[in-house]
Amino acid sequence: GSTDAEGNYLIETVPVGNWTIRTRAAGFARAEISGVTVTGGGETTVDISLTPGATITGRVSADGDPVPDAIVDLLDGTALVASNRTDASGNYTLSDLGAGSYTIQAVSQAHGEANAPITVTASTNQTRDLVLTAVPEIHGSVRYVGGTLAGRQGVRIVNAPDGDEFTMTDTDGRFTLHGLATGNYVWSLPDGGHPVPFT
Repeated sequence: GSTDAEGNYLIETVPVGNWTIRTRAAGFARAEISGVTVTGGGETTVDISLTPGATITGRVSADGDPVPDAIVDLLDGTALVASNRTDASGNYTLSDLGAGSYTIQAVSQAHGEANAPITVTASTNQTRDLVLTAVPEIHGSVRYVGGTLAGRQGVRIVNAPDGDEFTMTDTDGRFTLHGLATGNYVWSLPDGGHPVPFT
C-alpha cells in the first residue's frame, strides 16, 4: 500500500499470520518491521518511523581514467542493498541508505573490479572512489585427437579457492575463465582426459 498526504496507510485482506512490513520512500532509509501478528476479524495498527537516508557518491576509475557504465553495488553480506551504474564521467550515487557496515563493489567487464568495506552513518553524505583492478582471465581450447577443435565440451579447473570451477567451450572449442587468483591449478575434462597443470 501507499501512504496518503498525512502519512496514513491501509493494507486490506491480509491473511492471518505473522508478517514483515517493509517501507521505502524517496529521501529516507528503508525500514523493516518483523513479527507483525495479524488475527482474524480485527485490525492491526503498526506505526513506522523513517529516518533520512544516507548517500554515497564517488568515481570509478581504471589506470587513471573514468569508467562509464560500471555496476556499483552496496552489499550487506551477500544481500544487495542498493545498486547503480556510473555515468559517462565514471561518477555514481547510491542514496536512501540506512546506517550499517557494508561492502561496496564496482564491476566492469572491460576493466575489472574493486571492493571495499564501508560504514554508513545515518543521514550523512560521504564520498568513496573506487579503482578497478583487472581480473585475470584464462583462455584455452579443447581438441580431439588429430587436432580438431571440440565444441560444447565441459572444462573443469581443480583446486580453485572456492572449489572446482566449470565452464563450457564454445562451438569452436575455445573457452575463457574469469577471476582466478594467482596460484597453481589443474584443468581437465569432467569425464576424464589428461589433466593439464598451469599457473
